[in-house]
Amino acid sequence: MGPNEKDCPTVKEVKAAIRGSLKDRYTDPALQDFLHKCTAVDPRFKALSYMDNACREHIYNSLTTEIVAIEEQREATETAGAMSSAGRADPEESGESSSSSSSSSHPPPPTPIRKSAMAELFGELFNTEERNKPTLQLVKGEVTSYMAADSTSLDSDPLAWTVITETTSNSCPIREEEVC
Repeated sequence: MGPNEKDCPTVKEVKAAIRGSLKDRYTDPALQDFLHKCTAVDPRFKALSYMDNACREHIYNSLTTEIVAIEEQREATETAGAMSSAGRADPEESGESSSSSSSSSHPPPPTPIRKSAMAELFGELFNTEERNKPTLQLVKGEVTSYMAADSTSLDSDPLAWTVITETTSNSCPIREEEVC
């Protein structure tokens, strides 16, 4: 975006006007940090090639910390929700009719996801290693694999990349909606 000798005078003026306008808008360090993190989660720009290595590492460490905090908060909320629902009496056990429970303000529970026969038979035996890893270790592994993967082309759809990656990844995916 800087001036170039090959630019005609009009292009030089437009570039100078844009740079002057943008210069004052993005000086807040917190805003800069937020924008860098948003750029990092876009698979087209995740290399952050315009930054030095220390700044790039700071951004990804900050992202990792933020993702861990979100995941731990989500897990705590799920645990608290499960504990509070386990403490409630089942309407059928307490003799209440099903019509009174349908008028309650609670939505019906989501239908459980059906497991394949292999997952049903062997899931607990072979998935314990992944489950027992601390959240920080899972997120660091995911961020490291994200950084190691090639960036997508500038013309590609980043949401399509996210859908493909989520279906092939079995660890904790980086979710843009949680970060940006």
